[in-house]
Amino acid sequence: MTFSPDYGETPVDPEDAEALTVWARELLGEPALKADVYDLEQAIESDVSARLLSRAYSSDGAVGRTSRHSDITTERGR
Repeated sequence: MTFSPDYGETPVDPEDAEALTVWARELLGEPALKADVYDLEQAIESDVSARLLSRAYSSDGAVGRTSRHSDITTERGR
């Protein structure tokens, strides 16, 4: 018994794809796959968490600004 599409190849529903930002659509390409959206969400969460924890542990304790999307793509080489 085979399933289609293969695991990790499920495209994002058209309604959900419309909700993606222009930046996310450009980064993910067409068609955007659910697995790729999940990976991007995880990368953003990891980056923001690391930055916030780093600032919280720093001597000044300033947590203020979180990362921007362009910071993530530059640092992660995407």
